Amino acid sequence: MEGAELVHAVPPGVTVADVVAPLYIPGVVQSFFPLNGLVSVDAASHPLLAAQVTELADGVFVAMSLNHAVGDGTAFWHLFNTWSEISRRQSDGAAISSPLPVHRRWFLDGRRVPIHLPFRKLEDIVGHEHSSSVQQEECFLHFSGESVRRLKEKANAEASCTGSGTISSLQALLAHLWSRCAGRGGWRRTRARRTPCSS
Repeated sequence: MEGAELVHAVPPGVTVADVVAPLYIPGVVQSFFPLNGLVSVDAASHPLLAAQVTELADGVFVAMSLNHAVGDGTAFWHLFNTWSEISRRQSDGAAISSPLPVHRRWFLDGRRVPIHLPFRKLEDIVGHEHSSSVQQEECFLHFSGESVRRLKEKANAEASCTGSGTISSLQALLAHLWSRCAGRGGWRRTRARRTPCSS
């Protein structure tokens, strides 16, 4: 385990439009993400945290990677948001509004550490090769703030009759994407469809 790594990269002639305009993500974008394609067991020979600032011809792309041995998604986003807040503040003495990170280690009570796994070699833990012969492409999906707001309002209106809690913008957007993918993919619904409650 090698700690943290900061990378500054400058791809010659690449613009923001080159990155965000195409429907399918251009191959150069993969190079913007440090530790791309690695899995947690690779931490033995790579940094646990990596940040890369890629200077485009007309903008900047910032990406970070965090190994799960260090923290989960919540801790990762807390780090990223705090780092952003520090970068935006006007003076060095300004207070940070985000709560400070928690560095206290915690483990299940009564468990001995470390937990020994029944693998003789690191390669036996997880397969690094993908057996799929299908070529997959990634794409960008853009949603305006207004469309996300409408999805959230609709989801919360439908959920209000079920006694569910408030649905976030992310939950509403992901539910919308899931329903569209399931509907267009020809997946059969195995549950009765909910209908909006009458008001």
